[in-house]
Amino acid sequence: MESVAYVLCAGSRDTEVGKPYCSRVCCLYALKQTQLLRDRGVGVWIHYIDIRAPGRR
Repeated sequence: MESVAYVLCAGSRDTEVGKPYCSRVCCLYALKQTQLLRDRGVGVWIHYIDIRAPGRR
């Protein structure tokens, strides 16, 4: 595998489609998976509205 792309908030946080909520875990999982993949030399792109990390500072 050479590269991976994550698309975050696809369909969520959109009041027009009736899903105004955030799942609260996708951003953190994507960031963790990105670290693991980059350690193996895989190129990673994350496409996002903004990164939400509840409970993190």
